[in-house]
Amino acid sequence: MTTPQQFVVAYSTDGSTWTNLSDVQEVSASIGRQTLKDSFIASRLTFTMRYPGGFYSPNTALVTGTWIRLSNSTGGSGYFMWKGKIADVSVEWGKPYNSTTHVGVSDYVTVSCEGALAEWGRARGNDYAITEANAYYALAQASSASGLSLGTTYSSTDSPLVSASTVTGSWAEWVNTFATTLSATVKDGSGQLGVYTK
Repeated sequence: MTTPQQFVVAYSTDGSTWTNLSDVQEVSASIGRQTLKDSFIASRLTFTMRYPGGFYSPNTALVTGTWIRLSNSTGGSGYFMWKGKIADVSVEWGKPYNSTTHVGVSDYVTVSCEGALAEWGRARGNDYAITEANAYYALAQASSASGLSLGTTYSSTDSPLVSASTVTGSWAEWVNTFATTLSATVKDGSGQLGVYTK
């Protein structure tokens, strides 16, 4: 018999202390490329939850920029699956609303979240010149110039050489060119961008 999967959505205002959300009704995610020729795009996570006390006592942490984490808690494992930040929040105020108990039984909130690559997509390169270097140091230049963190499995001692380039568009475009050139993998569901060897 198949064990039903149990998922937990939690939020954090500081990225370290997490609070589980109750009444989550639906979770959907879009992670990775659809085909090998596609560009890497930011992962997305959307969840909808009942929000009966939201009108009278809203959760003030559910705003743009708050961290969201998805875990699989089946069997008490607490397996971490995805982490990103809130991009948009929309509330559906249903009827009726009980003004005595301050409960809206048909109120729902939908929260849209995005992975770390979205921040790289908003950051402009402003014609920054990446000097010729091995892959590890080229990525270090990109991280330093953009002000955004990343992780990588490329080594500082034996990574392939990357030609000099100018970042004319966004930093995400540069990362995509880098990944295509070196057949690298890009992941962004752990809270920071990751660029990995195949």
